[in-house]
Amino acid sequence: MNELAPELSIIIAVCNAAKLLDETLAGFPARAPFCYEVVIQDAMSGDATEQVVLDHAQLPISYERARDCGIYDAWNKALPRVRGKWAIFLGAGDSLDWSALAQCVSELRLLPDSVEYYATPVQLVTLSGSALELMHPSAKPRRDLPQGMSLPHPGLFHRSTLFSVHKFDASCRIAGDYDFLCRTLREDNVRLGCIPFSSMLTGGVSGNMDSMFASERELLRLSRKYFPESVQLKPLLRLARSGGYLAVRRLCGARVAGYVADMPRLVQGKPRLWSLPEQKTLISLPPIPDQPSIDLLVATIGRANELDRLFTSLEGQSYKNFRILLADQNPAGYLDNMLARHSGLPITRIMLPPQGVSVARNVLLEQAKADIIVFPDDDCWYAPDTLERVCEMFAAYPSCGALLGVWTSSPNVYASGVAEGIVSRAGLFQLAGTCVQFYRREAVTGIRFDPLLGPGTGLPYGCGEDTDYLLYAHARTEVRRYAKIRVFHPSPKEHQPSPQKVASYAAGRMYLLKKHGFSWLFMLFNVLYPLCLAPLDALRHGRAQGGYRLRMFVERLRNWH
Repeated sequence: MNELAPELSIIIAVCNAAKLLDETLAGFPARAPFCYEVVIQDAMSGDATEQVVLDHAQLPISYERARDCGIYDAWNKALPRVRGKWAIFLGAGDSLDWSALAQCVSELRLLPDSVEYYATPVQLVTLSGSALELMHPSAKPRRDLPQGMSLPHPGLFHRSTLFSVHKFDASCRIAGDYDFLCRTLREDNVRLGCIPFSSMLTGGVSGNMDSMFASERELLRLSRKYFPESVQLKPLLRLARSGGYLAVRRLCGARVAGYVADMPRLVQGKPRLWSLPEQKTLISLPPIPDQPSIDLLVATIGRANELDRLFTSLEGQSYKNFRILLADQNPAGYLDNMLARHSGLPITRIMLPPQGVSVARNVLLEQAKADIIVFPDDDCWYAPDTLERVCEMFAAYPSCGALLGVWTSSPNVYASGVAEGIVSRAGLFQLAGTCVQFYRREAVTGIRFDPLLGPGTGLPYGCGEDTDYLLYAHARTEVRRYAKIRVFHPSPKEHQPSPQKVASYAAGRMYLLKKHGFSWLFMLFNVLYPLCLAPLDALRHGRAQGGYRLRMFVERLRNWH
């Protein structure tokens, strides 16, 4: 750390964004025309964030890890470590033009102590680095503050004496910076600059279509709180507009909603923002070891023979660096004889009351420490090289945090027509149960199974916990499928579920689709899909299979409300 008092503190709150943080810090010079410090507040990231900080040890970084309840709580935790006369707030992935920043710092030196804010334009860029537009501060920021954020925050210098009196409101989820300005901005304590020094990535929490409506609602609430005498016309119009976009998204999907949201921009001659191709921010994964450890998390109840078959297949694995964490929800002694036959396997047995598969897996996740996390069903079993193939694929694709295998009803049956490679969000609904899911531990740190979903809960949602978990993983990492990873599992074509089980499966699927905000059209497709398959399955596999599809259609339709 430089012994001189910094002129500028750069505050970065980060959570599982090691790759983006690395890109930001890579642009920071070890020596700059002015003295600066970087204050990083890490929300106990489970990725390589700490290693990224160590890799940039030549920079004047103050780094701290602590749990927080959001970005504004993280900023508050960082503020006591701020030593600079001025402070700016960046997001992981944002970048700085250091030549322009040096000019801004020269301007700051000339400002009187009464000036507590210095605002500059901000360049908005995509993840690919393409410039979208330049966001300018309002010419009359205090006058325009009742109508919304009048100063783009990534380009705003804060005199650090502000923080000796004021803190961010941690109860705000999206508009805490706006709340801070409402409390502290005056006509006479702000100056405007014309030199843009910062570039902000699209897709952050305040610039994401999923949270647009919540953002505008919070801004309107704060505007009414601090400016009750003002007419909040623009916030109301923005709230109505974002509500319309949200309705279109739910009815027609994100792609159509993006084009609708971009129409006013295109009319004004601005480039597209909301309908850009999907740009998912992936977490950064550390290199996988040459011989990665594997934890197999098995929850079981009432299936001694099936579990015996699984353990027999594990004894025959060509890859041996694994252990089994077994959540036994059976009566005492039920599995003793079977487990005695597999005493050579590394099994850790945890006795649990029967509370459902999701609760049991969450208990096991607390104990999982291996490089790779797996969730075999207690009635599935593996090909002899399954775990070996998983390790090979993770080594071959270092950015991949989740692998899907393929399952068939027996080793003599091979899957056909299953696309390999990167899996889309919609593709997660095709043959992707927990028995074929394999995860890098860093990719799913903090993700837990929904205790409302899955068999054994006593609730109506008898499935969906596997896809729910996979959807959360897909949001933060690359998911791939490969046919070389073979898993075997009984097929419903051979063992028809009871009507009660079909009803619970349908309820779980529709609850899941609503929970994750899938479009009205996608939900309609899910309802009609079994109806379309019913006559084909009846011809190919008999009336019973056709009846199963019809019952699934009826139950999904009944639960679509």
